[in-house]
Amino acid sequence: MRTRILDAVVESLIERGYAATTVAEVQHRAGIARGTLLHHFPHRIQMMAAAVEHIAEQRLVYFGRSAELEYTGASGVDRMVEMIWSDVSGREFFAMLELWVAARTDDDLRSALLPLERQLFSVVAQAYEGNATGDLAERRLPTLAEFSVNFLAGVSLASMLTGPSGTRETQIRRWKRALRVMQGELEPEELDGRAGPRQDGPKRGR
Repeated sequence: MRTRILDAVVESLIERGYAATTVAEVQHRAGIARGTLLHHFPHRIQMMAAAVEHIAEQRLVYFGRSAELEYTGASGVDRMVEMIWSDVSGREFFAMLELWVAARTDDDLRSALLPLERQLFSVVAQAYEGNATGDLAERRLPTLAEFSVNFLAGVSLASMLTGPSGTRETQIRRWKRALRVMQGELEPEELDGRAGPRQDGPKRGR
């Protein structure tokens, strides 16, 4: 029953937004009595905090499974970017977005969100770690993972307003090259894609 209620919360967040996701709305979507809902979640904020964990668990399961897949011919950079993009362009991300916005002025929601987001960054970095090249790349993994999640989330938000476009694909392609520069696989002047990859491997950290 708890999962049924939380699934109804997620659907309402996606379709109607945070403000309209009331106890009455969730009760209607879940098709249950008000008393049943209140037995599990006596207050709306408790229901929303549980929804944060519910959505985060689904995202973490996705990242865990994606990390185990074989990406034939794909570099570690491509693998990480495609994995993150699939997440931040999905339904669960947009439900979580509604909760992020609400958390700006809600301490309880913010307290529930922050540790889960840190866990997500850690899982992304671990998924990328197996394909990183060289000591320099390995030292920068946490930063590159966090940069990637934040950048691609921004691209997804822009796409939400403007719709699919070739610009989005171009931005993602350029971000993959930018990551290769930051991990030492490409020289900075190769960022525009006109030159090939380094022939002597990535730079070593000093």
